Amino acid sequence: MDFKKLEEVLRGVSAQLKSLGENAVNATVLKAFGAELEERIMKRIPIDAPLNQPGGGSGMNQEQRKRLNDQVRGMLTYDRFKKMPEAEAKALGLTVGEEGGFLVPEEFIAEVDRKLVKMSVIRPNARVFSGVGKKGTMPRETGTVSVFWENENVSSAEGTNPKFGNYQWNLNKLKALTKFSQELIDNSRVDVADIVSDMISEQVAVEEDAVFMDGDGAGKPTGLRATPGVLSVAQVGANIAYEDCVNVKHKLPVQYRNGAVWLLHNDIIAKIAKLEDNDGRPIFLDLSLFGGQGTLQTIPPQTIGFILGHPVLEQNDIPVDLGGGSNESEAWFGNLRRAYFIFDGGTMTMSSTTEGFGTFESDQMALKGLKFVDGKGANELSIVYGSGWK
Repeated sequence: MDFKKLEEVLRGVSAQLKSLGENAVNATVLKAFGAELEERIMKRIPIDAPLNQPGGGSGMNQEQRKRLNDQVRGMLTYDRFKKMPEAEAKALGLTVGEEGGFLVPEEFIAEVDRKLVKMSVIRPNARVFSGVGKKGTMPRETGTVSVFWENENVSSAEGTNPKFGNYQWNLNKLKALTKFSQELIDNSRVDVADIVSDMISEQVAVEEDAVFMDGDGAGKPTGLRATPGVLSVAQVGANIAYEDCVNVKHKLPVQYRNGAVWLLHNDIIAKIAKLEDNDGRPIFLDLSLFGGQGTLQTIPPQTIGFILGHPVLEQNDIPVDLGGGSNESEAWFGNLRRAYFIFDGGTMTMSSTTEGFGTFESDQMALKGLKFVDGKGANELSIVYGSGWK
């Protein structure tokens, strides 16, 4: 059954009945009949029927999906009703967070995280520590042990002891702010959880990718570009060439090449896509040649192609200046799981309002989501970059 089409027909009939009642003697009767018709027939449509379609792939059954929608709808409508009965909030599993608003249910966080993986470039390919405290440290190896050969009955020289430093993180507040029509929430047929998780995931993905690549650490994560001690390779000629890609790849120590990826701005990818190796073969292989990601399950998320056998990820927050100006273009290559660590507080809060932010006049609802995250460069030996590419 086409539930959406049926709903449209029912709403049309109801609207016409109400309209006819405006100038009729029996106006009250017609209006009431139109409202009752909509209510009675709508009740016959299973509320769960379409909910597993927009959020497909989330692993939830219809009952779980309905509960999640009820939770999200309850959080969003809280501001309009000013106070939700304690028993109702408890039944929905809603609690108020320290930052105000409701703590988002774990199922909703899972929805956002699942979509973040699909939309983000750096997060799904870096090392993520979830559920960490607001501040903390973890050991960091800054040296290694000595390994050597020796003869029998000969005292060995004192080896090099491993050295350890530490990583320090301090979670930063990331705020997602958006607004949407109140009708979406009022209409019980809408998969609210899917719409809201899409909105938050899209905004968080864009902002996280920007700071994970180029953040200055001032109230936000420190980007990959700020990792101290990263080796670079200057472009050889006047324009990007096959030789430059080879030089960058082999500047990275061999132990880190397994699992290494390219992080490139779209303008650089467009240049490289026109290059050929010494035998006249293109050095950039588009992912579509392999049938798309569905046929290559082991490649990293967001891969768009390959250069010299390694996946290419498009990252447009890398500086690019193909005109040879003061901002040199860069091409990054390395093992992101070793090169960059993300510390995620896990808990998210969400609150809504219908006042301010231009919402009252336009019948819209403003939504605010708060997330706590930090990020830092981890191992400077596991990534390199080409400089001055143009």
